[in-house]
Amino acid sequence: MTSFPQLVKPAQTRRGKGWSVVYRDTGRLLCSAVQSYYLKSQSGYHSRPLWRLGLATPTLAVEYHALLTCRQNHINVPEVLLFRQDGDVTELALRNVENALPLNEYLAGPASSADKLQVVERIAIEIGKLHHLGWIHGALGNEHLLVQPDGAVTLIDFEKARWWPWSRRKDITRFWRRTQCLDKEQAAAFSRIYKLYSKGLTDV
Repeated sequence: MTSFPQLVKPAQTRRGKGWSVVYRDTGRLLCSAVQSYYLKSQSGYHSRPLWRLGLATPTLAVEYHALLTCRQNHINVPEVLLFRQDGDVTELALRNVENALPLNEYLAGPASSADKLQVVERIAIEIGKLHHLGWIHGALGNEHLLVQPDGAVTLIDFEKARWWPWSRRKDITRFWRRTQCLDKEQAAAFSRIYKLYSKGLTDV
């Protein structure tokens, strides 16, 4: 039976030039061992990251570099299945985080208060480690903080990520603005643990 990829984000353009599109597939077209994955394709989308000395770099190449850096430093992000460039076209395939919910949906669900608090603490650890490395996510919010049934958390969508340690305050401010689903106890726990990990005061 033929597998047809599902269009997730229709083609978008930046300043009327280039295009960006996202598909989801069952994995048969890429790797039979993968249950499902997202395939991002772009042309004409560039940024000028500091670690590249300001040279024009495909946005997906920046995301790829950020994801590899995160995984090397034990930050939970999606697994990269494929990265390739063909002329000005760049493709990035990422393993889907199965059966996951955005943070706000998980916190509104039936999990116990203790489990919810633990999930918030895990998110604080992941974001704290990211910021300690000098990286910012660029779009921290509920939809980019996924929680699986066992309580594992994953940060996703690193297209706007960059190494820019001077902007981590802006990044964490964005988190608070976009995740107003935390109660007082959860918010206090997040702040306490985030400060420890973002300052590198723990090796855990």
